[in-house]
Amino acid sequence: MAIRNSARPSRLAGKLEASGSCSSACSSSIAMSSPGSGAAASLPCRPSPRLRRLVPSSLIPAEPLPRCLSGPTLAAANRQGKREGGAGTIAAGAPGSGRQSQRGCQRRAFRPILGRCGMDLPGTDAAGRPEDKRGRMKAILVPAESHADTEHALRMAADVARRFTGRIEIFALQMPPLVNLTWDPAGVAIMNAADFDHRRARDEARRLAARIMQEEDVALEPAPEEPAGGAPAAIEAAATAPSWAWNDKAMACDAFLGSYGRAFDLTVVCRPRGDAASITTLESALFESGGPILIAPPRSVEKGFGETIAVAWNGSSETARTIAFARPFLRAAKRVVVLADDGSLGDQPSGALIQRRLAASGVAVELKLMSSGGIRSGEAILREAAALGCDMLLKGAYTQSRLRQMIFGGATSDILSKSDLPVFMAH
Repeated sequence: MAIRNSARPSRLAGKLEASGSCSSACSSSIAMSSPGSGAAASLPCRPSPRLRRLVPSSLIPAEPLPRCLSGPTLAAANRQGKREGGAGTIAAGAPGSGRQSQRGCQRRAFRPILGRCGMDLPGTDAAGRPEDKRGRMKAILVPAESHADTEHALRMAADVARRFTGRIEIFALQMPPLVNLTWDPAGVAIMNAADFDHRRARDEARRLAARIMQEEDVALEPAPEEPAGGAPAAIEAAATAPSWAWNDKAMACDAFLGSYGRAFDLTVVCRPRGDAASITTLESALFESGGPILIAPPRSVEKGFGETIAVAWNGSSETARTIAFARPFLRAAKRVVVLADDGSLGDQPSGALIQRRLAASGVAVELKLMSSGGIRSGEAILREAAALGCDMLLKGAYTQSRLRQMIFGGATSDILSKSDLPVFMAH
């Protein structure tokens, strides 16, 4: 990896060596060359405490970092390059510039160098591209029940956590407790039996979650230490591996799911079915959490799902919001297909505009125009997604009112009742 600067390599190397920033204590080196000259100078390096303060400790590898990346040394190299007529820079910041701007420039300059040293700089993804800072699915909430579909939701949540190094929190979803308004002994007995059933269901859900997370190689998060003397709890550092935790809240019902979900990036729920998950659970997470939901189909989903994503664009604000929430998935996908019916959108933004928007963000996206009115049909969307080989569907939820969809049907209702794909939704 070369640092491009029009200063002559030998003189620039001498400048760095003269500053005492490099020694033969480190096996890593930096090659500096002039554009078109073919000349290069290789400098040995040793650790830099200044750079350690710039880069989070969680990202610093065991091997030492290059000392020649220190701010004063790079600034000196810049001044040397400018005196020799150089147009490029390898460091930030003229003396007296703000701390934030200096760090930002240093990060841009350090990115190729630190890649050579075996580490990623904050703000880059695994491919070295600038990372989208508007969201990653780090905090994931999953309500667990005793039916079989919960296993599919847990495995999908584990897949997402591995992908984004996230933390999963799981709790047992239960019906609200009964209220006994009489002194009838029979009523008291019923209440006791219901309480026993709730405890048993909670224990079963926890055992299921522990088994699935162990099979998916997601570690149980250690219990936090109690702060001494009433001191505030310390803020946890960024996770370096996926993890999960169990929330043992009793009688956690749909209302708890909706309100508690506001503290998470994503809620993973099961697709509603008569003998399994309830539609009220999904709607509580969808309407009350303020965030997106990922709906697990009633079947096993292959690991790494989301390589080919279908975006059902109908011009609505709900779908635009869903696209914004789903940006981490869209950027990670190998192929994204925007399904649109531009002829029926009227004054709404066309599918071509959404394609341009995603392409500008670095998403590999294409446009597929459906027949007139097709984007309003859930069955047509699912059929088109299956024909394109998509393994995930993205759609805004209830772009028409729920009452209208209950009476006349709608795309959201069709998808919720028939989809065999993971569905990413927001409202």
